[in-house]
Amino acid sequence: MNFSNKTIQLTGLLLSLGLLLAVPAQAHVNSRPLEPLAGRWRTYVLTSGAEIRLPAPPHLLSQQTRAELTELRSLQAQRTPQIQAVIDFWNAQPAFKPWTEKQLDLIRTRGINTPQAHRGLALVQVAIYDAVIAAWHWKYRYFRLRPDLLDHRLNPSVAPPLDPTYPSEHATIAGAASQALAHLFPQDADTLRASAEEAALSRVQAGVNYRSDIEAGLELGRAVADLVISRRAAADGSDEIWDCVTQPGRLTGPGHWEPTSSPFDLCPPGGRLPTEPLAGEWQTWIIPSGEAFLAEPPPGFDLYGTSQADVCNLLQQPAQEIMAHVAATRAEPPDGPRNALIARWAGAPGNRWNLIMLELLVRDRVNLPRSARISALVNAALADSLYASWKSKYAYWTARPQTMIRQCGLDPNFTSVRSTPRDPSYTSGNSTSGGAVGEIMAYFFPRDADAMRAEADGGGISRLYDGTHWVFDVEAGLAVGRSMAGLFIERAKHDGAHPPR
Repeated sequence: MNFSNKTIQLTGLLLSLGLLLAVPAQAHVNSRPLEPLAGRWRTYVLTSGAEIRLPAPPHLLSQQTRAELTELRSLQAQRTPQIQAVIDFWNAQPAFKPWTEKQLDLIRTRGINTPQAHRGLALVQVAIYDAVIAAWHWKYRYFRLRPDLLDHRLNPSVAPPLDPTYPSEHATIAGAASQALAHLFPQDADTLRASAEEAALSRVQAGVNYRSDIEAGLELGRAVADLVISRRAAADGSDEIWDCVTQPGRLTGPGHWEPTSSPFDLCPPGGRLPTEPLAGEWQTWIIPSGEAFLAEPPPGFDLYGTSQADVCNLLQQPAQEIMAHVAATRAEPPDGPRNALIARWAGAPGNRWNLIMLELLVRDRVNLPRSARISALVNAALADSLYASWKSKYAYWTARPQTMIRQCGLDPNFTSVRSTPRDPSYTSGNSTSGGAVGEIMAYFFPRDADAMRAEADGGGISRLYDGTHWVFDVEAGLAVGRSMAGLFIERAKHDGAHPPR
């Protein structure tokens, strides 16, 4: 039986039993099922949306359903402005928006480095997407009607949509996001799980889900996250540690990387490792590997490691350009355009790209399954592109501008506007991720294509304005990122979500 026939039969049954209380006729005319085929879309970690078995919900005429309706009416009467504020917070669109913002805040406050930040964003957003697909599979398998369709007193001012209520998608997302985030931020696990309980309960307090809907959703979401953790996070290579004593693969000599600030020793506890030297080896999501998109060597690379004079002569013009950029940045007020661009792209590029993406999803009112699909693909691309950039960084070990400007005697006291990161210069991670994600965003939001590509360019230019990268770092990063974007777009074209229904 397809979902349309099932809806007609269920509605007829309810009408015959007198259980559709005061629902306006217009509600059914204006409402339609939301992405009824999303449960069949291609997943990332789950074998399919059906992999995790969810038991059937309580029967429509069961004593449990009647008791849950009674609870909903009671909670409706108890709603206070404080409870309404909680309901409104977790009722954000798309439903995973508060969780993405929470993760971005944790990345900032916990000082997570860029490769780990992008790895974590991909893990959480993939867990959310796979959980949404699993929820949609069971929603349209059981097709439990929403409580506010059964009892109009729960939501008298709004015509309820005709999407099934079991399991609650908000609770499923809360379970998946909180469980994945607790794995990444174990010191925050209790707070995250409390937030998940609050998010799920808010749907009961709002009168749009039964308690059994949220219990099933939390259970399903956590089970999905557990599989993402065991199948992916625990086996992606991110726990490997670079040997700071033998320093495998490191290139030294004129033009090659060395720390620009203390500690200059690379071995803990007194020293500090470069930023994630092995991130280029981590398991990718879509591209074959980080090495598959290794950038060509930087210009004049055959001179690196030879004579200081030759390397300084090679880099003199690029160094002068960076010095001019930094001087212009420092000459303008703090809120000037250069400083504003630097501030916009400060930190992990995934922070800014996720905020841009959320803004467009909200603006265009993209429905939840499609929003989760876009977010998972964007964050998988952020991770893969960073891994590719890091593969190039630790293949070529190129020095940062601050090092060469000082060593070549152009300005012995030169410092970048933003602290120079503790990793090699070539290629720019911001530019590589921007090149990939800018194209993906242009695909999903074609009327904003020029703006998305301009954002990618702006992220790269910000690294010139602050003096942390060479122009060839930025140009190569953008080119590599854009060259891999087609693989992500191809996945989107074949993930089962086309055409929109």
